[in-house]
Amino acid sequence: MKNLKNKIKLKYIIAGGIVAIIGIILFAIYSYNEHMEYIKNTNPELARAMTYEEVAEGDEEVEGTNNCVQFDAFFLRDLNGDGYAESIRGTSKEIGSEDTLYMELNVQTAGSLKNAKITVNGENFYLQTALPKDDELKDNYIGNNIKEIEFNDLANGTQKMLTGIVRSGDYSYSSRKAEAIGNNINNYSKVNNVTLTGTYVAEDGTETPITKTVDFNIDWYGTTRASIHTTSQNKNIEDALDEENGVVNLNFTVNTQETDQELLLSKNHVEGEIPQLNGYNPTSVEYTGSNAVFNYNAETRTFTLERTAEVDEEGNVTTSLSRSNSYGIRVIYPIEAYQSLGTETIEMKIPVNTYYEGYNNPNEEFTNPYKSNTAKATIVLTYEEPKGTISRFDVTVGKYVYNPTGRYIVSKQKPLKIYNGTSEEEK
Repeated sequence: MKNLKNKIKLKYIIAGGIVAIIGIILFAIYSYNEHMEYIKNTNPELARAMTYEEVAEGDEEVEGTNNCVQFDAFFLRDLNGDGYAESIRGTSKEIGSEDTLYMELNVQTAGSLKNAKITVNGENFYLQTALPKDDELKDNYIGNNIKEIEFNDLANGTQKMLTGIVRSGDYSYSSRKAEAIGNNINNYSKVNNVTLTGTYVAEDGTETPITKTVDFNIDWYGTTRASIHTTSQNKNIEDALDEENGVVNLNFTVNTQETDQELLLSKNHVEGEIPQLNGYNPTSVEYTGSNAVFNYNAETRTFTLERTAEVDEEGNVTTSLSRSNSYGIRVIYPIEAYQSLGTETIEMKIPVNTYYEGYNNPNEEFTNPYKSNTAKATIVLTYEEPKGTISRFDVTVGKYVYNPTGRYIVSKQKPLKIYNGTSEEEK
């Protein structure tokens, strides 16, 4: 009887232990999933990097050389936060930023390598290098979009580490920083590679043609930002009055702009509210432009506009959306609305808002499409009698520069020279 009780007790203990272990495992899985979700929300770059293959021992071997020639290409990233970077087959960066690609070529203790060449097969990146000619390199390889690197004959014992900067385009101008991605939305995430070719010469003089290709992922992602320009618009009242038809025609333009210049744009959405004119509702509100879908709600006096891009089955943007968009709108009131004002001036305040959407990296770590902020503004539309001849002068101060954005800057160096007495006059 006592043994039976002990056996039952032991079963309960074992069952309890199993339940506890299962609970620990489930909690660990839950904690890991929660941790990954946190990383995904706070650091999509790192979350994406965790999906790349890590470089393993022996990956550097080149077939046909008895491991006498080694070649590899990789990126570095601290994946687990321990302060040590792992070598991985890919990189994830915001458009306009950069990462370092490492390419290592070694000729071990036997044989030599001739006619060696690295070909960069970049489908969605530019490789910027600053590699001067030396004993190993056949020429200077200095540029923003290097495609090939050729070598002199490499004797045994050669160890060569090359680095290049991976970029999403030509960073000389902000408008070209996504140039390598081009006009295809699939280029935000691509498998690229570099290829080593050459001839391995064994110690006995035997020559073996070699080829080794190393694949790696390049993921780009980006943002969009919206703004509204030209909110003060002044016009001639004589152009608005149509006494023959008994109406007042008022026209204004909504000018929107996307300023981040990172993503291929998919949509621009505009909303606004048409005010009453001296208590009168408009009799008609029309869109005077093209290539946009326009809707007007007469009850709420609100309008919407949408301009969208089109993409074919291969991901090519066939109808693109500009970063600057203008929308002309005509508002028609009964002429009594103007006559009852008792003044020759009409001033209207029209609240408008806009946002942009852009095609983004399609992987789950990123938001696609990416929706911008909602920019808000009030257009002040003034119709009045012309007052004499109007002359306009544009005054600029400083020197115009293009990077990172087009703007005028004033150099501090010239006034400092005068202040310090090193120059008496500066323009």
